[in-house]
Amino acid sequence: MVTVGNLLRDTELTVLGPGQFTIEPHRDWSIWGPVGGYLAAIAIRAAAEVTSMERPASMHIQFHRTATYSESVVTAKAVARGRQAEAIRVEMTQRGRSIFTASLWAIDDNPLAASRSWGQAPSVPRPLDLGRIDEMVEAEGGLVQPIWRSTVETRVPDWGGPDRPAGAPYQYGWMRLIDEVTITDPWISAARVTFASDTIVFPALGRGFPIRETNFIAPTLDLYAAYHQGICASQWILVEGQGWSATHGLLGGQATVWSADGELVCTSAQQMMIRQSVALPR
Repeated sequence: MVTVGNLLRDTELTVLGPGQFTIEPHRDWSIWGPVGGYLAAIAIRAAAEVTSMERPASMHIQFHRTATYSESVVTAKAVARGRQAEAIRVEMTQRGRSIFTASLWAIDDNPLAASRSWGQAPSVPRPLDLGRIDEMVEAEGGLVQPIWRSTVETRVPDWGGPDRPAGAPYQYGWMRLIDEVTITDPWISAARVTFASDTIVFPALGRGFPIRETNFIAPTLDLYAAYHQGICASQWILVEGQGWSATHGLLGGQATVWSADGELVCTSAQQMMIRQSVALPR
């Protein structure tokens, strides 16, 4: 039976004390384990609990080991504060072992500051004019990842087929939460776009290889995200992934997230490690 993940419910923290929380990662948000972007969303929720600042400005998260679906302790504390910004550190542990550490900047908006945006969203078909990634992969006999059916509907122009050759390491897709959330809070907005940006870079890099050579997994070592809008409330978001390189057992790339009306919402950079080769179903 397929269950449906809910971003608010599945990142909600139980308070243990000041700056101390507990949570059990949910299986719906999985690929090779709990998705890094989902864990980053938990870090963002924890940071929001310990600051009075209006919204996150950026986050860097470093993953130390794969999380399990068990009780986790999350701690969050401010480490520096100015008049308009505060630095926050968040850590998750399981049985005393560190899962991740994250550093975030939180800010209060400055309506008097200079304001420009030079980013331009790509001209692509609208979401319902594209196919669902889970249906494409299933039709080709590929491995359908749990998140494509339990958390986020993803629509892409194509998946390439079992004989896809190497091409440009680029992928775009429209994403929406299957269990829709009305987003009125900048911290929840950041949690959603961080999850989305984390899930597009590996598929983009994969397109740089012939599909028959993509018999590996590559967990994220670290992820940096910058948030350019306070709230992105659109149901659909457009996510672009661009690969940079695959060298020395490392995969590097970036992601860009746009709102449905073309506003630049988030940019991110990601480094992954090819940990092992696996025989993936084709």
